[in-house]
Amino acid sequence: MGGKVSEDTLKGIFTVNSDCTGTQTVSVYDKSGNLLRTAVGATVSVDNGRESRATMTSLVQPNGTSLPTVITMNAKKQFPRKEQ
Repeated sequence: MGGKVSEDTLKGIFTVNSDCTGTQTVSVYDKSGNLLRTAVGATVSVDNGRESRATMTSLVQPNGTSLPTVITMNAKKQFPRKEQ
């Protein structure tokens, strides 16, 4: 049947430790500003911060219901950092 495309807003906090591991907590909102879900993940930065990998460790709906997660993320920097 396929899925739907959604236009969500993500707001979150990312923490990176000195060993390049970290955590992320991301809240997902719909266009009207209603909270849809909150996800928490474990992250690691590699290749001198040019790439990042994450695994979601929890996914919670606004009513507090926890959902099972099988979400992973791979990110790669596409452009060099501009020097200030």
